[in-house]
Amino acid sequence: MARKSGIAGSMAVVAALTVPPLWAAESISGRFLVAEPDLGGSPFGETVILMLEHGGAGAVGVVVNRPVEELALSELVDEPPEAIEDLRVELYSGGPVEENSLIALHDEGFEAEGTEVVADGIATSPVGEVLEAIADERGPDEVRLYAGYAGWAPGQLEGEFERDSWHVIPADAGLVFSRAPGAVWDEATRRRQTDL
Repeated sequence: MARKSGIAGSMAVVAALTVPPLWAAESISGRFLVAEPDLGGSPFGETVILMLEHGGAGAVGVVVNRPVEELALSELVDEPPEAIEDLRVELYSGGPVEENSLIALHDEGFEAEGTEVVADGIATSPVGEVLEAIADERGPDEVRLYAGYAGWAPGQLEGEFERDSWHVIPADAGLVFSRAPGAVWDEATRRRQTDL
C-alpha cells in the first residue's frame, strides 16, 4: 500500500508540474500583454498591448501607450463631415501591421452598428461610425484612435510566452484612456502579479 501511495504522489507532482499556463489553455482576448524589460531593444519595448483576438488562427492586439501626433479629424477620413473639420485627436501607433488602417477604442457608454465590447469599460466600433457620432455631438466620452495593430501568426505568440517576453494582466480602461501614456507601462508592470 505504501508503495502505491508513493507512486500516486509522484504522479500528482508530475501532473502539477505539467499543467499548461493560462495562456495555453484559454484565449487572452480582452487582457493586456505587458512587455518584459528585456524587450527594451525591440519594437515592442515598454509596450502594453490590449488583445483584441487570440485563438487558433493567431492573435491581434493594439499597443495602447504610444502616442504619435495630434491630427485634425478631417485628416483621418476621406470625406469628413463639416462639423469635425476643426476637431483634433491624438493618434496612437497601434502596431507595425497595416499602419494605414485605423482602429477605434472607446468607453462602453457609446454604441453603434458593429460595436463590440473588448473588456470591462472598453469597446471598439468602426472608425467612421465613431467620427460621425463625434461630429453629431453624440460620440463617446473617451476615444482613442490607433494606426495599425500588432499581429501574430498561429503559435507565434505562444512561442514568445515560452521565452518569457510578456506578462498577461487584466485589461483596465483607466490605462487605455490614460492622460499620461508615458506612465502606462510602468503602472502595468507594477500591477503584474502572476507569471503566466
